[in-house]
Formats: sequence, C-alpha cells, structure tokens
Amino acid sequence: MCFSASTSFTAVACLSLIGVAIFKRGVAKPFWPLALIPFVFAIQQLSEGISWYTHLNSLMAKNTFLFIAFCFWPVWIPYAFLNAETDLRRKIVDYVSLGLGIAVALFLLTIIPLTELSSCSFAIHYEANLFIEPLTQYALGLIYMGAVLIPFFVSRYKGFPLIGVLLFLTSLSFFYIDQVWFISLWCFLAALISVSFIFVIPKKGEN
Repeated sequence: MCFSASTSFTAVACLSLIGVAIFKRGVAKPFWPLALIPFVFAIQQLSEGISWYTHLNSLMAKNTFLFIAFCFWPVWIPYAFLNAETDLRRKIVDYVSLGLGIAVALFLLTIIPLTELSSCSFAIHYEANLFIEPLTQYALGLIYMGAVLIPFFVSRYKGFPLIGVLLFLTSLSFFYIDQVWFISLWCFLAALISVSFIFVIPKKGEN
C-alpha cells in the first residue's frame, strides 16, 4: 500500500473486517470467489506493508505483492464473475476475459523475478518496465485491463458495472498523473473500492 507501513496494516484490518462482514450477512456459494476478494487485497496490502517495514528488503513480500497484482487478479476476477453468472452470453464474455487473463498472467509471471523496488515518501515503485518494450507494455496493459474490467461491465448484478467504471477511470487517472508509482497507487485504490462489495454482492437468497 502506498503512504506508509501503518497505512498498509490499517488497510489489512479494514479489508479483513469487510470480508468477514460479507460472509456473515450470507453469501450464496457461487459468489464466494467474489466475496473472497477483500481478503486477497488484505494479503496483498500486508505484503506491501512488510516491504515498507523491512525497507524493501523482503523478497517474499515483494514477490507476494507482485504475484497477486500481476498473475492473480487477471485470472481470479473473470473466474469469480464466471462462477456467479448464469446468463450464457455473459458467461461467454467472461470465458474470453479469463483466457486473456491467463495469457497475460503467464507472461507477467516471468517478469516478477526481474522486478526491482524503490520508494519515495508516499509510494513504492515496482520497476517492471526495464525489460519490456514500450509497445509491448501498452499491449499488456490493455489485455490486463480488459481481463479485469470487462467482467464488471457485463455483469447483470447491479453495482458491479459502476465499480468497473470507477476502476477504469482511476486507472486512467493514475496512469496519466504518474506512471512511475502506478502499480502501488492503483492497487491501493482498487482495495478501497473493493469495500463496496459488501453492498453489491447479493445476499443469500437474493440472486
């Protein structure tokens, strides 16, 4: 998480509580993968908090954060929506998103060991661009964002398309404002946005 170790650890506690609250209110089994997202964000932000705390010297913390950011989200998010979806046309779109996610995750997996960390007063920089050509970077970014965001837009459940719009707009804003700290900052805001899942994931019996 950007800002500081204490901010990261506070976010871990909040995200964990949100995850518990979602399951406590009742979640149908098809929605469990979606309901688990705040918990995974908590693990991701815990790893970044450890990176702050250890002055970026923890290889396990770095690799955990990057694996979740690079490989887990583009696969898990389309899978989670596919698991919850019942409409055939929407499921086909989710299958396509899942295929894109698996492809980009496999490529980015090879980048994790080469990625270096640095920091400033408000964010951690994950330097993964040194080994990728600019055009390839943009192509990977488009495929990644497609895999992650398209399932939100095509979901039949109220609220998810709005979350997709928020994620899209914030990703564009952070990328335009500061590409250097993009990964850390966008993951921070995406984690905050995931708090809204408590209002969006249908209660058991409502779907």
